[in-house]
Amino acid sequence: MPSWNAYKVFANGKRAKSPYTTFESEESSHFFENILPTLTPKLQKSKWLILNVNEPQERQAEQRDEAEEKYKRQRIAFLSKLAGKKFPNLAERKTEACLMMNENTDWKWAWCIAEGATLRFLGQLSELFNTPKDAEEWMKLQVGT
Repeated sequence: MPSWNAYKVFANGKRAKSPYTTFESEESSHFFENILPTLTPKLQKSKWLILNVNEPQERQAEQRDEAEEKYKRQRIAFLSKLAGKKFPNLAERKTEACLMMNENTDWKWAWCIAEGATLRFLGQLSELFNTPKDAEEWMKLQVGT
């Protein structure tokens, strides 16, 4: 007989990290028909997610997107290399490469180097873009994804 995990779903749409209860039944509907009516009225009003214990239990927020992680690593490496070439005097400072729009970029989007703690603009690494989507597309072309 299959086992099931019952997770409470919070008002923000995220589910609990650990199951509220685990039960054995042929169907997941057993929870709603037999277990839920025995819970407190407050818990009965809650939303629930029932997962087979043999299925992945990761919450959506915890699932790793390997392609996205690879792209982030490539982007960081590319921007670090570019920053080292354009601003060698900043090598000893704690800096961050990020997408910015401010008075230093004439209120257009650009990949920039900024002070680590304050994100104060230190220099521009890319050309200017009208939208952040254009900047992301440029970055994807640079890193080859």
